[in-house]
Amino acid sequence: MRDIKFRQAIFKDGKFDRFHYWGYVGHKEEFIGPINISGINLPYDVRGSDQFIDKKDYNDNDLWENDIIKDVDGDILLVTWNRLRVRFSLKHEDGSMFGYHFGSIDKGAPFHRIGNIHEDKELFRGV
Repeated sequence: MRDIKFRQAIFKDGKFDRFHYWGYVGHKEEFIGPINISGINLPYDVRGSDQFIDKKDYNDNDLWENDIIKDVDGDILLVTWNRLRVRFSLKHEDGSMFGYHFGSIDKGAPFHRIGNIHEDKELFRGV
């Protein structure tokens, strides 16, 4: 069974602080819930959730929605949900979608994760 997991970006004083991971993590039957801050006054801000795409880069790092990756040609791309094709895709900084299909990747994709839009927004100009 694959991990069904998500992460929520937590910001403190307008700066990224950490991730909260939730879902069915580590092939456990236990469900860890998301942080819900409705009506609660907390000293931090919780942003929406990013989904684990069930793939890894060639350094064996998990790939998540909103991760910034660099391909073998040196292009900087964003992992994003493609509503039209109903799958995860890669987005160029100019906004065009890259025709890479994650479903065809086994372990060790031909690119590596260099950051994400929460911690490293400056790495991807198209955000």
